[in-house]
Amino acid sequence: MTQPHTPRDPRLQGVLFVPLVVSVLIALALGAGVIVGAYWLVKQYLGIDDEPFSRAQAATAAFATATAAGAVVALVVGVRKQGLSEQVARRELTSAFTERFRAAASQLGGDPPAERIAGVYAMAALADDYPTRAQQCVDVLCGYLRLPFDPESNTLASGSIDTTHTFADGKTVAIHRGIAARPFDQQVRETIVTVIRSHLGMSPVQESLVGRITGKIRSDSMGAWADLDFDFAGAHLHNAKFTAMAFPGHINFSGTIFSGRTDFGLATFSGHTNFDLATFSGHTNFGLARFSGDTDFKEATFSGGTDFKEATFSGHTNFGLARFSGDTNFDLATFSGQTDFGGATFSGHTYVVDATFSGRTNFDQARFSDVRVHFDSPHPAEGARITGLREPILVGSASITSDGKPFRGWPPEDPEDSPTDVE
Repeated sequence: MTQPHTPRDPRLQGVLFVPLVVSVLIALALGAGVIVGAYWLVKQYLGIDDEPFSRAQAATAAFATATAAGAVVALVVGVRKQGLSEQVARRELTSAFTERFRAAASQLGGDPPAERIAGVYAMAALADDYPTRAQQCVDVLCGYLRLPFDPESNTLASGSIDTTHTFADGKTVAIHRGIAARPFDQQVRETIVTVIRSHLGMSPVQESLVGRITGKIRSDSMGAWADLDFDFAGAHLHNAKFTAMAFPGHINFSGTIFSGRTDFGLATFSGHTNFDLATFSGHTNFGLARFSGDTDFKEATFSGGTDFKEATFSGHTNFGLARFSGDTNFDLATFSGQTDFGGATFSGHTYVVDATFSGRTNFDQARFSDVRVHFDSPHPAEGARITGLREPILVGSASITSDGKPFRGWPPEDPEDSPTDVE
């Protein structure tokens, strides 16, 4: 029976793959070749005659050759020792990371809230100590936020599996398995968000405000985790506070449930940000937020008051099929990229006062139900377009006006065109 082949570590390269004797012989052969080549060149250019060596010259040459061979052997052995030492050090670092990672993960899965909070900080410290493995640690923290959560009881949402087992004697027993509730889970989640915020750094807007107050302006506000991705897809975030955070990488809030008060005020999104299918059931604040990358709010639901006051949209922003059922405020907002509200539904009052438009904003097939939309004092730049309002879908008492007059988009459409009213 043949023994299974154990693959060598691919990180072991160079002379570490070659047996020591073979390495020495190869080195000696190369050294001899260099010596012979050097002698031939000197002979050719200096015109040295082919005279026989004396005994003294032969002894000197032999001693020099032996010394060179010894140096070559010592060099090869030294290189191998150094390579092996580095490999051992790498293995020790990997082993230390694995042990600390296992311990931090175990704390995060513990029952006492203090133990779980300690696990959050332990995982964050591990990410700081091992920058190349930081993404793995952050994925664990985000994964915790994706666990089922019940904000009413402040515990992990309980789930159960009911099964039956029939014994040989015909007796049937019902078996109930449930997820143990862990109290004070909201505090653990708030700790995770706080740790993430401290590692992402402040947004440029917040940095400027702090500089005005303190007189100190930092040259770099980017945090240690600025290059990492954050996946909050499907998480339940209650009273989430992401105020003034800088999100330079890929951020995924797809399907996330935001309950209570959600605050993204002064935040900066410069990478790809995904809020599609997200649900905001309380007051949501994006005031002074900046979206310079692609941002997706497709099919998102805003059922509380939503504030985008003074927000800046300079990338492609998609609100397609989104639903706004509370008051929505876009006052003083800037739309310089392409913004799409196609198929969106507005059933609460919407204000777009003193907003600046320099890109294309689309409202095709948007539906306005018993709502007043105000585009008062708009500031359209040359080439700006607000489309889809020429024949808007107005339900009940809905109206779209600009400074008290019907508003049908930009550039102004034929005033004789009438909106589409739906009874």
